[in-house]
Amino acid sequence: MSGHIVKRGKGYSIVLELGRDASGKRRTRWISGFRTKKQAQAKLADLQYEIRNGSYIEPARLTTGQWLDEWIEKWCGHLKPYTRRGREFIIGQMKAEIGDIPLQKLSGRDVQQMINTFSEVGTNANRGPLSPSTIGKHMTCLSAALNKAVELELLRRNPVTATVRPRIERSDLQILDQDESKHLLNVLRETPLYMPVLLGLTTGMRRGEILALRWSDVDLEAQTLSVRRNAVQLDKGKVIFNETKTGKSRPITLPAFVIAELRRHNIAQKEMRLQVGNRWQDNNLVCCDETGKALKPEWLSSRFSYFAKTHGLNITFHGLRHSHASLLLAQGVHMKVVQERLGHSKLAMTMDTYSHLAKGMQEEAASKLECLG
Repeated sequence: MSGHIVKRGKGYSIVLELGRDASGKRRTRWISGFRTKKQAQAKLADLQYEIRNGSYIEPARLTTGQWLDEWIEKWCGHLKPYTRRGREFIIGQMKAEIGDIPLQKLSGRDVQQMINTFSEVGTNANRGPLSPSTIGKHMTCLSAALNKAVELELLRRNPVTATVRPRIERSDLQILDQDESKHLLNVLRETPLYMPVLLGLTTGMRRGEILALRWSDVDLEAQTLSVRRNAVQLDKGKVIFNETKTGKSRPITLPAFVIAELRRHNIAQKEMRLQVGNRWQDNNLVCCDETGKALKPEWLSSRFSYFAKTHGLNITFHGLRHSHASLLLAQGVHMKVVQERLGHSKLAMTMDTYSHLAKGMQEEAASKLECLG
């Protein structure tokens, strides 16, 4: 097979020569959408390499599963490891349903059947039906992959656009009130969960941010900490530290009792370090195991969920973040301050998530206007 580049309008296209069919008719494949000749030449070189080593698949023979694998490999390299891992997991579930269908024959009906299966039965993991929000994430991922296929002229149109997804109902946030929060902290006081839960309730930090917090990020004298990193768990349990979700650091002022608990925790950690000797891993982490090693985010979530369930609490570790926001709003703290502590990139995100928890603020605003009467 050979190929060449042609100028078309304001861009460039590749013409691949695919030999002749059974009747002797010349077969070609056009690939358009290149803004510069250099881009087209680079793509042609890739295709010629695939043809030489036998990895090239003609579009008519390309299955949906093969395309999804190629999309992850070639067009998701910019993603953070944890994000890519999540997409690979989603693609694995979708491949079990539509992976064998030729990409060019994938229809809206096929995708809708998959959506219905996920909604009514679940995936091949047999864990029950997927929630509407989870199905939405699956479709967002699939749509991105198929949009790229349309862009590369492997598909005429994206079949996801012809589907109907389950409606996402806004559910009540999982939150603890003041008394429940106090009780939780008292019960957990002498356990490994205590410090992560304390920080979750009193700072609103995300799970990964708590597990990435170092003592160098904490200023006990100024009663502040700085959120600078996020702990991410990769395959085989490896934990790495990335930048925060927004890519920015943020300061959080701490209550006096949390400073006291951090001082106590710091002393206890130093005593533990003396006990384990050279087995101690000096990562300078506030929350770590008995040898200084980073805690796994998934371990923290599952351990806390088990604890909450056995103590009659309907809340996840992420629910502590919502509880923090709820406690602040109940005390009349301004929504902008809540946004800053949570690290939301926009105030609108905080408003949309927690506005129903701040209904009392409307009554307070109305009462202050009585001065005009």
